[in-house]
Amino acid sequence: MRQKRIHSPKLAVKRIKKRPVSGKAVRIIKEPIPQPEQPPLFNHDEFEELFEMLDREESCVAFENIKLDLVITDSVARSPFFDTSIFVTYSFIVVNHSETALNLVIEESPDRVHTFEDFTQTIKPFETQIIVPKRFAKYTRLAFVNPSPGVEAHVRLFFQAQTYRCTNPGE
Repeated sequence: MRQKRIHSPKLAVKRIKKRPVSGKAVRIIKEPIPQPEQPPLFNHDEFEELFEMLDREESCVAFENIKLDLVITDSVARSPFFDTSIFVTYSFIVVNHSETALNLVIEESPDRVHTFEDFTQTIKPFETQIIVPKRFAKYTRLAFVNPSPGVEAHVRLFFQAQTYRCTNPGE
């Protein structure tokens, strides 16, 4: 028995040719090919149930978002210190809204008095960069060095962090 598949955009059918030993005329039988059932790509009901469950449960993850707008007129301007010891994950997002490039220095400190440089990075004009310190100390701040002190530079700084507020984060 020989099977031949015909692909049709409307209906996929299987043609079966039976060749009798006698060599007489062949009868063609058309029958639909069973198509595997595919689950829907997006099941709205499952997502609704998930969102309802998440709304009922209080999350143990707390999110901190601080936004500062800085105007840099001198050669160096520093942000306030951020106490990063209480956060699990944190980062700084720097948006340079000025026409001059700025040198960014990450400063770490154990006590807000003694500071050390973590690393330096250049923020080009009208560029946005995400900054993650390489080292850890209790306090972190950013220092912006303006290579053109006569030119006013505008920077928007975001500090975003996550921490756990539950005693047992897995619960």
